[in-house]
Amino acid sequence: MEIDEHLRERIRTYHGDLASLEVALGSYLVAREYGWKVIAVCHSAATVTRSKEILGVDIKEIFPARTALSRRVNGIRLADALGKFWEVARGRDPTKKLVNDDDKNQPELAL
Repeated sequence: MEIDEHLRERIRTYHGDLASLEVALGSYLVAREYGWKVIAVCHSAATVTRSKEILGVDIKEIFPARTALSRRVNGIRLADALGKFWEVARGRDPTKKLVNDDDKNQPELAL
């Protein structure tokens, strides 16, 4: 079955919150153009898992990790600058000094 037909079938048979279906479809389309790492940075692991269940497709298996468009995403550039992709993707604070708004003397991170 072609992927477009697969997605149409998933849409037709979906029962649940339409917002979740919309996120899943949007994630699929964005991952196709920007790579799956952008989705990992933009959404929680739970949202990525829910999207995988809704669509019956694992974006990590069908799309590249990155594309030429990936560096347009601030989260990807931040992860690259810090060298800590998974910490950024998981929402962990890789360096508290760089993201602590209370410390006005901290250096700016060039993105």
